[in-house]
Amino acid sequence: MQPDVLTAFRAWQRRAHAALPGLPGGPPLALADVVPLTVQVDQPRAPSPTSLAQAIAAGPPGLRLALRGPAGSGKTTLARHLAATAEEAIVVYLPGWRLAEGHPFDVIQADMRAACGPRAALGLADALRAAGPAVCVVVDAAPSDRFELRGLGHGLGEPKLVALTRENLLESGTFGDFWEGRLLPLEPAGQATLLALHAGPDADRLGRHLARTEGLHRLARVPGALALFAADRSPRLPTRPVQVFQRTLDALLAPLADPAAARRVLQALALALYETADADWPREVVIGTLDALGRGEVVGARAPFADDLRPPRGAIAGWLAATGLPAARLFLRRAGEATGLLAEAGGRWRAWHPALLDTLYAEHLARHGRAIIAGRARELGDSPRFERVLARTAELAPRPVGVLSALSDARTRGVALRTAGVGPRALCARRGMVDILDALARRFAHHPPGLAYLRSLAHPGADLERCAQVHHALTAIGQGEPDADFFARIGRPMPEHCPLATVAVPGGRTVVGPRYVHLSPYRLSRTVVTQGELRALDPTATAAASDDHPAQGVTWYRAWLYARWVGGRLPTEAEWEHACRAGTEGPWSCDEDALPDHAWFSPSGAWLPVQPVARKRPNPWGLYDMHGNVWEWCADWWRPWAFAEERDPQGPADGILRVIRGGSAQSGAGDCRSGARIGYGPGAAPTAGGFRVVLPAEPATS
Repeated sequence: MQPDVLTAFRAWQRRAHAALPGLPGGPPLALADVVPLTVQVDQPRAPSPTSLAQAIAAGPPGLRLALRGPAGSGKTTLARHLAATAEEAIVVYLPGWRLAEGHPFDVIQADMRAACGPRAALGLADALRAAGPAVCVVVDAAPSDRFELRGLGHGLGEPKLVALTRENLLESGTFGDFWEGRLLPLEPAGQATLLALHAGPDADRLGRHLARTEGLHRLARVPGALALFAADRSPRLPTRPVQVFQRTLDALLAPLADPAAARRVLQALALALYETADADWPREVVIGTLDALGRGEVVGARAPFADDLRPPRGAIAGWLAATGLPAARLFLRRAGEATGLLAEAGGRWRAWHPALLDTLYAEHLARHGRAIIAGRARELGDSPRFERVLARTAELAPRPVGVLSALSDARTRGVALRTAGVGPRALCARRGMVDILDALARRFAHHPPGLAYLRSLAHPGADLERCAQVHHALTAIGQGEPDADFFARIGRPMPEHCPLATVAVPGGRTVVGPRYVHLSPYRLSRTVVTQGELRALDPTATAAASDDHPAQGVTWYRAWLYARWVGGRLPTEAEWEHACRAGTEGPWSCDEDALPDHAWFSPSGAWLPVQPVARKRPNPWGLYDMHGNVWEWCADWWRPWAFAEERDPQGPADGILRVIRGGSAQSGAGDCRSGARIGYGPGAAPTAGGFRVVLPAEPATS
C-alpha cells in the first residue's frame, strides 16, 4: 500500500506545483520553464553544490539545511520547482505558517485528502514516516526563531529538512547541526533567460536599458524584481526601482472600481500593520485595523497618517465610513482575489510581494514630508526592513537629502543615493552623514566634477575623520592619490620610517573559524597602536590615562588612515586570527588556566578599565594582548563564515559592518577566544576598541 500512496502523492505534488501565478497582465508560468536559481551551501564535508537538488542529494540522512535569501530572490519558486520536478527525493512542501497545524506529514495528508478524496491519501503520513531519509521536508518562509526551527528538525527524525527564510532572520552560526546556504543573485545569463521568458521579443531592448541605467542595475539581480520590470508594458521604461513597483501597483489595482481610493486604504493599512511580524497578519488583526480606520482612529501611537483618518479631512475614514465595514472587508477580499496584492490562507493575510508593501509605505511617507520621515526614522531606524522603506522614500521625496540623512545603514544609503537624484554638494553639506562618502564616490566614479568636490573636502584644516573617509572612498574606487601625496596635502606628511615595533608572522596553512586558509608571511605590530603613537598623526585624539594605553574610541576609518600613514594596512580577519592563534588550535593561544596571565578580561562580568599595553605575557609568537584589553579592527566587511579553503582571503567587497576581534577588558573569556568575532559599524567608535597594523614581510636574506 505504501508505494502506491507515495506514487499518488508525487503525482499530486507535480500537479499542484505545475505553475506559478502569472504576473500582472500575464498568464501563469510553467515551473518547468523558470530560470534555474543557484545556491551556495557552506558545509565542510564536500564541494558546495550549485542547486537545491544537489544539496539534498549530497546531504546525509537527517540533513538540516537553512537556506537564506532576500525578498524576491526566488525562494518560493525554487521550493515549488523542487516539489514539481524531484526525481530522487520525495519532497513535502509546506509554507511556514502551516507548521502550527501539526506535524508536516499529517498536514500534507489532510491537504491531499481534501484535493483528491479521502481514499487517495489513506496512509500517506505513515508511508512518509516509513520512507525515512528518502523524504525531504521543504519549509517555505520558515520560522525566524531558531529554537522553534531546531525543534522541528529534531521532531522529524531521519527525513531531511530544508528551511527557506529571509536573509536577515537567521543569523549565521546559530544552529549547530544545520548546514547554512544562500540563494545567489542572478548572473547576466540568468537575467537574459528571465527577460526572454517574460518579455519575449522585447527582451533585448529591456536588457540594454538595464545595462545602461545605473539605478536598475542591482534590481536586475533579484528575480522577483526583474520579473516585475519585464512585465511592465508602459511605453516609457522606468529609470528607478521604485517606478517598477509603482507601475506594478497601478496594474494590480486597475481592475478595482476606485483604484486611487483603494491605494490610499492599502497605504494606511501597510503603515498600521508594518511593525508586526514580516508582512504576515492574522485575519482579526487586518479586519480590526480596517474597522479602526473606518472609525477615524489613529492605529498605533506613532502612526503618521492622522490627517488622513480624522473627519472631516479624513479621506480614508470617509471612504470606509461611506462603504461600511462589511464593504471594507469585501474590498480587502476583492483586492486579494482580483490583484494578488494580498492573499488569505489559513486565517492569515500575506503581502503578495514585500517590495510592493514597502512602496505603499514609502508613498505615504513621501507625501507627508520630511518631519514625519525623520520621526519614523528615529523610531524605527534600527529595523533593516524599515531602512528599505526609507530608501524607497528617498526615491519619491521632493527633497531626498533629509531622508538620506536619517538613514543609519551605509549600504541602504548607497542604494537610495544611486536612485535619489541628488548631487554631491547637497549631501556633503549635511552634518552627520557618516559613511555616505563611500556611496557618493561610487556614484560619481565617472563624474569628474563630483570627484573634485569630494577631494576638496580633505584639506589641512579639515577634521581627520572626514579626511579618512574621503581618502578611503576615493581609494576604494581607484581614484585616490598616492598616500604620500595625500598626507602631504592635508599637512600631515608620512614618517620616513614606521614607528611601530613589529613581529614577523610566518605564513602557511592555518585555521580560521571553521576552515583552513593559506596565508603569506607578514609583519604585525607587537601591540595595539597606543595613544602616544596615534597622537603623532592626530594631536587632537582623545587623551587616555597615559600614552602607553591603547588608542581607544577609534573608528574603523581613522584606524585605516593611521595604518596608511605609517606605510601599512589593517590586518585581514584571517591574518588577525592566524597571529592570535600563534600556531595553536585551541580556544586561546594558552591553556584556560593561564589566560589571566596573558589577557585583560572580566571573568565575573564586572566592568574593568582598559590597561596599558604589554603588561601581560605575550603569546607564543611574541604578540601582546591579542586576547582582551581592547577589541581590534580588521580590514574585512563582516560576513557569515565561509568553508572553502582560500589563499590570503580578503573578505567580501562590501557590507554593513566591519569585523572587530579579540574581546576587551570588559569581556568574558568566551569573547576573547581566538575564533570569536563580531561586526561593528565602521563609523562607530567603540570605547574599548583599538587596532594593529600589518606591514610587508621583510625580504629574505642569504
